[in-house]
Amino acid sequence: MSDPLMNFRAAHLINQLDQSAPPGSPVDRNNRLKHGNWFETQLVLSLGIGSLAFLTFCYSRARSTLTFAPRTHLSSFSPHPVHLKSGFFSWILPTLKTSEHTVLQIVGLDAVVLLYFFKLGFFYFLTCTIFAFLFLVPINIHENGTTEGVPPDPPSPKTLRALGHQVTHPLNFLFSDDKYSWPDLTKNVTIYHCVHLAFTYFFSLLLLRFLKITYLRFIDTKPIFSLAHHSSVPLRTLLIENLPLHLRNDEALFEYFNDLLRFKVESVNVVRDVSGLVPLLRRRTNALINLEEAWAKWLGNPVRGEAALNYHPEEELARIIYHPRDDQPLNSYLSSSDHNASVRSPANPPDSTPFPTQPSLLHPSLKQLSAVPRPTFRPHWFSRKKVDLIDHLTAEFQQADDLVQRRRKGNFRCHSTGFVTFKSFVDAQTLCQVSHWPKPGQAIISLAPEPRDIYWSNLTISRWSIKARNVMVLLSIAALYGFWATPVTFLAKWMSYDTLVSLLSPKLIQWIEKSPTIKALIQNSLPTLAIIIFNALLPLLLDWLSTMQGFKAKSLIEYSLMKKYHLFLLITVFFIFVAVSTVSLLRDLRDNPAQFIDKIASSLPGARDFFISYLMLQSMAIVPLQLLQLPGQVSRFFYRLFSGLHTPRRHSELKNMHLEVLSLGTIYPQALLVFTIGITYSVIAPIILVFGTVYFGMAYLVYKYKVLNVYYRAFESQGQAWPIACNRIGWALIIFQIFMLGLLSLRQVFLLSTLVIPLILYTIQQLIRLESVYGRHSQFTSLSQLRESQRKEDEDNGLGDEDRIETTLRPSPSHRSKFSSSNRLRKSSVTQSQTNLNVKRYNRKDETLFIPGETEYTDNTEPPMSTVYWGILDTGTNRYAHPAISGRMPLPQLPVIRGSASDKANDTQPGKKRYELPQYRASNADSPQSWGKV
Repeated sequence: MSDPLMNFRAAHLINQLDQSAPPGSPVDRNNRLKHGNWFETQLVLSLGIGSLAFLTFCYSRARSTLTFAPRTHLSSFSPHPVHLKSGFFSWILPTLKTSEHTVLQIVGLDAVVLLYFFKLGFFYFLTCTIFAFLFLVPINIHENGTTEGVPPDPPSPKTLRALGHQVTHPLNFLFSDDKYSWPDLTKNVTIYHCVHLAFTYFFSLLLLRFLKITYLRFIDTKPIFSLAHHSSVPLRTLLIENLPLHLRNDEALFEYFNDLLRFKVESVNVVRDVSGLVPLLRRRTNALINLEEAWAKWLGNPVRGEAALNYHPEEELARIIYHPRDDQPLNSYLSSSDHNASVRSPANPPDSTPFPTQPSLLHPSLKQLSAVPRPTFRPHWFSRKKVDLIDHLTAEFQQADDLVQRRRKGNFRCHSTGFVTFKSFVDAQTLCQVSHWPKPGQAIISLAPEPRDIYWSNLTISRWSIKARNVMVLLSIAALYGFWATPVTFLAKWMSYDTLVSLLSPKLIQWIEKSPTIKALIQNSLPTLAIIIFNALLPLLLDWLSTMQGFKAKSLIEYSLMKKYHLFLLITVFFIFVAVSTVSLLRDLRDNPAQFIDKIASSLPGARDFFISYLMLQSMAIVPLQLLQLPGQVSRFFYRLFSGLHTPRRHSELKNMHLEVLSLGTIYPQALLVFTIGITYSVIAPIILVFGTVYFGMAYLVYKYKVLNVYYRAFESQGQAWPIACNRIGWALIIFQIFMLGLLSLRQVFLLSTLVIPLILYTIQQLIRLESVYGRHSQFTSLSQLRESQRKEDEDNGLGDEDRIETTLRPSPSHRSKFSSSNRLRKSSVTQSQTNLNVKRYNRKDETLFIPGETEYTDNTEPPMSTVYWGILDTGTNRYAHPAISGRMPLPQLPVIRGSASDKANDTQPGKKRYELPQYRASNADSPQSWGKV
């Protein structure tokens, strides 16, 4: 058969096969990319969106610091020189020049690890780009006429079989009795193929080297952070799960560690069952919010005109809080809520201290003087008489407040989880690495999460319940992975060019057809952008599933989300061509197992244009858009639209919504997907390395600015995102190697494809070694470093505070010569005041997690409520006491007087301090021993 005829038949069959691709798949979108000037169109679109977002941010940054630098508005914030630049582009160089050591002191370890990850990606892709364009691209141009490592339209094995060609699979010789001779193995080996194999080895070994260097930097940085805060309570506390029955109270657990094991214990807290208290807290909070709404309905917010003449909000608040209380014992509802409490904790002895009495007030009640009619309502459907709404809601709040206060002074059943705080950081690090109980599964000890990191409601879930939840979540995720392709395919089909054109007028269609740029924009960029936005909604569902799984810390929930979301993106975005052809794939695997590699090798090159377009949009448009805080601004818009903003509390919550949370569970998966796509197509499409470099370079700048000015992370997870990210980068490397194995075998170069197998085995061995050898160092601090830190602390007792922080944050001498990065990091100069936000998280009463400052609508005197227990303020706790029992509860926020902000600023005893209003925190919340003196 002649070559022209064969090429014609091959092109015809390829066209038929491509037309059968399902809508929304990379092959379908790649077909649309081929029709039109897609590369220039996508490049102009991405640069246009990214440049507009970047310039808008530079213009707005200094004009709206509450939106674009909310971290600088936090309580106790002290600016660093990087925060003082207000010029148009003057923030870029100071942000880049700020060392990771400075970020470590100002922000924390989790932020530094994130920056390490982006720096790794930037330098790795930059190195690969340089070598690829020096050596690989010229060879590709010589062989294929393009910069790519495959012909423009490579025929698939299915097409070759349809043409009558004999297709040999790379692993057939492993399953066959026929012996290959050496000349057969060297068939089709050319310099071109050898260069592709060489770059497969080079890119793989280079990445393994970068991973090792970054892991060592992480291991070197983690002790610096831990030793700087070694005296803080969280780093001296252990979490003990599945306690034996006789140790399920504070006193017994204290005696076990302090008297039996001879380790000096500072405090002990066994987790209590608060199931009877949570409904009461919810009832009190609902009554409080309703009362605030009624006051705002009566007087407005802010209070204006005549209503403000006789209005004294501090005295009105005192009348609500200090009210006559019933001293009778708890009612039957409360006593029955804990009838099954078998183990009574001595940590909550009955408190005979009476409730505080109302202080003497200077002015009469506003109700007696105001001419503004108070709101009324009918308490029942058939009631004739209307009652005062505010008096009714005040009585409801007072009753609910009494119930909570009395229940908090009662006894609570102890659970099988406890926290033990030691006086020495060394004792905690030592005890968490040894076995404590002869029975497996009991008295499991680990380093405790920080108090704000704990998801308290999951601490009381039984082991069997956790196992059942894990099974249910696993089945739910499997179903989600299986059925998520259906809405994605529907969305892609609805966003297709034919569907959109059918909805437009004929004149508009003619105008679009005359403009190749607009047509390419609708065909290529719009569906890709729709898929990106649609996939961005998934973390909400995955986060809920991770929470239901029963993890005991918010950071563990976040890292579970990180793993699930990355796997989902890998399947739906990267392997969707396998998902839409599962039936044919299973049929091929039934006939020949080696066809799996053949399938990958033939499908991935066909989608290279789509993934180049995807990385172009991510690197040049999506990452710069992160500077504009669009999700936060949209959420604030809807909050303002639906909440009403009637009360001061609503305005305070809106103001605190500017503070964006550093969500590692959604940041890492997107970057890991980009890493996977970039390395997989690095040989066959070297241009993608350029966009990988741009992505990680821009991400480093954007997220470094955001961790310094926008994000505030209320807790630290000791950088445990890095071992997970390192593992998933290893996945990307193995996918790349398997793809190159299949590509070389598809070209019938059996010798070279066989040589990829040792590289895959070596990569797996190195990844296992990284996890086994370096993983333990990422969890614990070595005893030699602990002793060296204690010795330095004894030697430096005469130094001042400003010098002490510089000395404490230095690594031990054994690491100074080995890691040059430590020598560079120690050159940064950070004063003690600039570390306030980082250090105050470990204080006894941390209230820095909100933006203070009075406005026309609120005095903003309270932190926001906790996300775990609604009705408890998120003020932190030092002794791991349960927040439902000892946490601070909110007080009613009454309407503010218009123009009173300046007066209160000069008031030496404003609000609660003047009348000594209670903070509603248990008196023993921060005592040295939660159960009393020993």
